[in-house]
Amino acid sequence: MTLKPGVKGFLQLGDSFKAPRWREALIISIQKPWLQVLVSCQPEEVEVTGLTFLEHGNGNFCLVEAQQHQLLSGVTEEFKALGCDTAELLRAGLLLITNSEEELHYATASEPQNIQGQRQSRRRRSSQSSSTSASSPNEVEENLADQLKSEWLGLGTREEKTGRHKEASPRGHKKSRRFALIERDKKKEKESSHEALQASALRAAVQSGDPIQSLLALQLAQALKQEKAVGHRRRRRSGDSRSTSRSSNSSDSSSGSREDRKLLKGHSKAVYSYRRSGKRMFARPLRHVKKFVQGIQEELGAEDKPFRIIDYTKKISWGKQRNLQRCHHLVALILEYLLKEEYEKGALQCVLTLQAIHQASLDNGEWQVAWLLTHTEDPFQRKLFGGDPNSLQHVTSYLRSMNELAKTTENLRRKGSGKGEAEELEKVPHGVEPPNPTMGCYKVAPEGYETYGGEKGKKYLLAFKVIAMGDLNAVDLAQQSFDKAEKFVAWGTELDSHSGRAGAPLLKLKQLSSLLGRVCKLKVVSKKLLQGVTGLLVHPFMHRRSMMCLLQDTFIWIENLEDGDRKPMPISVREELLSCGLMLPLCHSNVRWPISSRLGASDASLSMGGRAATIVTPGVSQTLYRFAEHKGEHVRLDWEKGAVQPPSSMRPAPRELELLISDLPWNQTETCSFGHKQHINILELKMILRELQDLVHQGSDPLRCVLLVDSRAAAGAWSKGRSSSKNLNRILRRALGWTLLGRKTLHLVWVRSECNPADYPSRGKRIPEPTGPPNELSKEIFGPVEPRYLEGSPQTAIRRWGSNQS
Repeated sequence: MTLKPGVKGFLQLGDSFKAPRWREALIISIQKPWLQVLVSCQPEEVEVTGLTFLEHGNGNFCLVEAQQHQLLSGVTEEFKALGCDTAELLRAGLLLITNSEEELHYATASEPQNIQGQRQSRRRRSSQSSSTSASSPNEVEENLADQLKSEWLGLGTREEKTGRHKEASPRGHKKSRRFALIERDKKKEKESSHEALQASALRAAVQSGDPIQSLLALQLAQALKQEKAVGHRRRRRSGDSRSTSRSSNSSDSSSGSREDRKLLKGHSKAVYSYRRSGKRMFARPLRHVKKFVQGIQEELGAEDKPFRIIDYTKKISWGKQRNLQRCHHLVALILEYLLKEEYEKGALQCVLTLQAIHQASLDNGEWQVAWLLTHTEDPFQRKLFGGDPNSLQHVTSYLRSMNELAKTTENLRRKGSGKGEAEELEKVPHGVEPPNPTMGCYKVAPEGYETYGGEKGKKYLLAFKVIAMGDLNAVDLAQQSFDKAEKFVAWGTELDSHSGRAGAPLLKLKQLSSLLGRVCKLKVVSKKLLQGVTGLLVHPFMHRRSMMCLLQDTFIWIENLEDGDRKPMPISVREELLSCGLMLPLCHSNVRWPISSRLGASDASLSMGGRAATIVTPGVSQTLYRFAEHKGEHVRLDWEKGAVQPPSSMRPAPRELELLISDLPWNQTETCSFGHKQHINILELKMILRELQDLVHQGSDPLRCVLLVDSRAAAGAWSKGRSSSKNLNRILRRALGWTLLGRKTLHLVWVRSECNPADYPSRGKRIPEPTGPPNELSKEIFGPVEPRYLEGSPQTAIRRWGSNQS
C-alpha cells in the first residue's frame, strides 16, 4: 500500500501497553524512514509512560513513532481499532504536532516475531540470488543491488515507489527551500552516513565473485541496519525511561506544584502564565519563527510564489509612524539573512541598523543621512531619474550643452538686431555714471526719490515700508512707485494712508468669506481641499497674528487625514472655519496707532505672579517697539522635562537696552498668588493676559504697548498668535476679544530673567532701587546726573528723570 497521511495500518506496541498490543494506527506525518502515527490508548497507559496524547470523541490517542516496515496492512491477531472518524482525527493530530508549545513524547513500536523470521528467509534468498548473478554485466549488477536493498531493508508493508518514480514525480520540486533555517531536516543529515555505508556494502556484495564474500558483505549491511534501528529504539526507550523516572521521582513535587497552580487566581495567575509562555517560547524558538513566517505567507497570499519579509512591512498600515516603519523594514532585512543562514550578513546589517538609529537620534528624527549608513534602498525615497547611472551622465551633459547653445544663440540674435545694448542701458541701474551734480541747472530729486525709469520730469518713490507686522518686518517695495496715492495695493496688502489700515483687500476678504461658507456646507471634504482653504487664510491673518489662535482642531484633523480620503467635517472644525469667516473684516493692523510711553514687565513663578511698569520717552518706546518680537516661533511645553530645545529664531533684546532698562525707576503694579500648580509657561502667559486686561481698563484709545518678558515659550506663542498646545492656545483665545474690542496690541520684548524687574514681585520681593550711577547710554538719553542725587544714599537721578517724564 502507499504510505501517506491519512492511511491506516497496524502496529505492535511494547510491554508497557496492555493487551491487545496490536493497535490500528493512523499515519499523520512521514519523515523517512520514520512514521508518526496515532493509536488508541487508555488513560492508565498514558499516565505510566508520560506520552503526548489527545482526547478526541470518546477516546484517547497517543503518538507513536515507527519505521515503515513495522506498519502492516493486516494482522491475524486480536487488535484494538481506532473507533472514530479518521479525517477528523487526522486534523486533530496535525494540529497537535504543529501547534504544540511543549516537547512531544512518542512511544516506539516493537518488532513482531514473524517479521524477524521473514528477514532471515529473505536474507538467505537474497544471498543465493546475489551469488548466482555475480558475473552479470554492470547494468545487471546495479539492478541486483537495488533489488537486494529493497529485499533486505524493505520488510513488511512499504511505499511501493522506485527511484525512477520519485525522480519523475512533479511534487519533488514543488517545495522550495526559501528559508533554510526553518526548512532543513536534521534526521536526514544524521542518517546520511549510515545509508552511505549500507550502499557501499551492497555494492561490494554485487561486484564480488566469491559467494562467501558476498554473504559477508550482505551480513555487514544487515548489521548496519540493525544497529541503526537499535540506536533509534535505545534513544526512544531512554527518553521514555527518563520521562518515566522524572515523573516517578518528582510525582510529589509535581502534584504539589499542580495544586499551587490551581490556587493561583487573578494577577498572580496571569503573571505565572506569561512567564511560562516565555519559557516555552525560548525552549523551542524555531517553532515560533516558523509560525510567524507562515503567518506572513498567508497574509501575503504567497503559498505558491516567492516573497520577502519586507513585503509584509509595506502591507501594515503605519499612519504617521514613519520612524517605526523604517525600523521594522531594517529588522525584517536582518531576519531574512538569518532565515537564509547568512549569519555574517545578518550581523553586519544589525550593526548598520544600530548606527543608523543613533544617527537619526542625533538629527532629531531625520533619516536623510542616517539611511545612507544602512546601504539599503530607501522605501520612501522617490526616484529622481528613471534610467541607470550611466545614462544619467549622458543626459545631464546633453542638457547642459543645449542650455549653453540656447544662451549663445540668444546673444547673437540680439547683437544682430541692434537691440542688445539698448535693452542693457534701460536696466536700473544701467552702470552709466549720472551727470555731474555740481553742474549748473542740475535738478536734485528729494531724498527718497529717484529719476531712473519712467517719464522724464516725474519723480518716483524708491521704497515704501508697509508696517503690517511691525516696523521690523516692513516690506520693501523698491520695484514699485506711487504718485500721491492715498490707497494702493502692494504685494497683496492694501494700504490706506488716511485711516492707517494695512491688510488684505476687502474684495478678497469678501470672496474668502463666501468660500468658507460653501466649504462648510459640503458633506465630505478632502485633505487637499482643506489645505488650500487654510492656506488662503494665512495671508489675511498675518496682518493680525492674534487671529491664528482660531485654528486649533482644524490643523490636527487635516494632519490626520490620509491622501485621497473624503470624510465628513467634524463640528469643531466647521465651527472654527465659520469663526474665521466672521473675523475676516477685523484682520488688519493700523500703522497710525500711537506707541504707548508706558513700559510694562510681567513674570511668574510656580506660586506667585507679578507685574511692574514705568514711563519712558517716546524715542525709547519706539526703539523698544522695533526690538519687540513680531513673528514668534513654535514652542513646546515639554522642553523643561529633558527635551533638547532647538535654536531660537527670535532675537533677544540687546545688551544696551537691558542696561537702559535696569536704570529706569520701576513701580510694582500687581502681585498675585495662584490657586493651584500649573505649568510655568501657562502661568507666564496668564500674567501677559492680565497686563492686556489692565491696559484695556485704563482707557479706550487705541495703543501699541510694549511688555518685557523672560519666558521664551510665552513670547513665542503670543507673538506667533497660536500654539500647538491646547492649554496655551486656550489663553490666546481668551486674549483675542480683549485686543479686538479694547483696541490694544501688546508687543513683547524678550529679555533675560535678571533684567526683568517683574521677577521680584513674582517671588514676593520689593523691586530694589538702582544702586549705582547710570551708564553712558542713560546719560546720553536722559541728560547728566545732578550732584545732589549722588550724595547720600540709595536715591539717584532716576527719580529726577521719572518726575520730568510725568
